Amino acid sequence: MSTARTRFVLIFDGGSIGNPGAAYGSFRLQRTGSPPLPVQRLTFGRGTNNEAEYKALLGGLEVLERILSDEGLRSADVEIEVLGVSRMVL
Repeated sequence: MSTARTRFVLIFDGGSIGNPGAAYGSFRLQRTGSPPLPVQRLTFGRGTNNEAEYKALLGGLEVLERILSDEGLRSADVEIEVLGVSRMVL
């Protein structure tokens, strides 16, 4: 018998003005069947494009971890689709 799993989509991106330079990123989380959460925008100080991408991904995963903890969900109960444009990260 199959048990339905809670599904989330995490979309992220990051970059820098100069490489390295002022680094920034953003992410959005959405639970399937629910409206997406607001976009989270982040600044990281000085960094490369790749560092900004990693930090944006980690920021999204940290927020997802808090959501799961608050709702008493285990990671085994969740399916996560991660979408980004960086071939370095994915």
